[in-house]
This record gives sequence, C-alpha cells and structure tokens, in this order.
Amino acid sequence: MPAFDNWPARANGDRVTASWWNVIRTWAMGYVGQGAISETQFTIANNQSSAASVTGLSVAAASYHSIFVEYHIVRGAVSASGQLVAIRRVANSLWEIVSDEYYGDSHGVTFAIDDTGQFTYTSTNAAAGTMRFRARSFNVAT
Repeated sequence: MPAFDNWPARANGDRVTASWWNVIRTWAMGYVGQGAISETQFTIANNQSSAASVTGLSVAAASYHSIFVEYHIVRGAVSASGQLVAIRRVANSLWEIVSDEYYGDSHGVTFAIDDTGQFTYTSTNAAAGTMRFRARSFNVAT
C-alpha cells in the first residue's frame, strides 16, 4: 500500500481546513510515489532452504519498471543495512535484482524476485531474525 494512501481526505472543520490538509496529502503522495511501501517489519526464518515470500515486499509487476528497497537485518549478534535494486526488463518483462549491497555483518540472507514482482528469500543456519524495509517503485511510460 502506498505510504500516504491511507491518510484520509479531510472535510472543513474547526482546526484544519480541508484544502490545506489535502494539499499536504497530495504532496506527500507525490513525494514518495504511488509505488511506495511504508516501513514494514518481517521475521526471517532460520535456515530457510527453499525460497519463501518476504511478506509485504512486492511490486505490481505490470505497473512498474524498478523498485529500490532499503533494509536493515538483525539475526542474533549480526546486524546489516543495505539496499536492493530490481528492474523489470522491457524486452522480456522479467524481474531481476541488479544490486544487493549491504554494510555491516554478513547476514546470510539471499534475496530474489519472481516474475509477479514478489520478493523471496533464503537464509543460512545462523539464527532467526528481523528485517525492516521500505521501498519506492518507478514506472516510465513506454
């Protein structure tokens, strides 16, 4: 769900006029983009050997061409922050992670994205953990 879509449009009231509130809401929606994913928390299973979905981390495959995901992972005493970049190739409409850079400890989580735009992961046998992420998607008319 885009970050500011759940902000209600307002009617005039005693304290805030609708036009002022709706201008701020419209600006905020445009600033983060329609394809934004608000900060979300996800539990990483330990020793996940087959690809499992990262709940809440997907992109509308037919509507967007790229997604930038910022994340932070904590697994036991391991901590890392990073960014994933995935693109949908125009020639074949297939998604591909083109960058997965992180800073900190080696977290043992491998990400992928399927053709529907759903991110998946596998993990090493280290510890269960937590991932927080947020994302922005982009589309260019072709």
